[in-house]
Amino acid sequence: MIKKMLLFALLLLVPLQVFGVDKYVRQGASGSGSGADWINAYSSLPAALVRGDTYYVADGSYGGYSFDDTVSGSTAITIKKATIANHGKWTVFE
Repeated sequence: MIKKMLLFALLLLVPLQVFGVDKYVRQGASGSGSGADWINAYSSLPAALVRGDTYYVADGSYGGYSFDDTVSGSTAITIKKATIANHGKWTVFE
């Protein structure tokens, strides 16, 4: 019984792994602007970035950006250049 209680307490203390979401940024995107896929991509990085998310940025001309999101533990914000080999789980034509 003590082993079960210790195991339960240990599980409560172990932080849960939070999985981020892929977001998409494409100059001239004409969809909903939700960033959910390449059709509905943001037309520029949003003012508030979400920690844990990965932002894939397509080729294009974008204005300046001030990275001013507050630090929150060790959860990073990842921004990647979209390439043929690494462009998230959506393609432009899906």
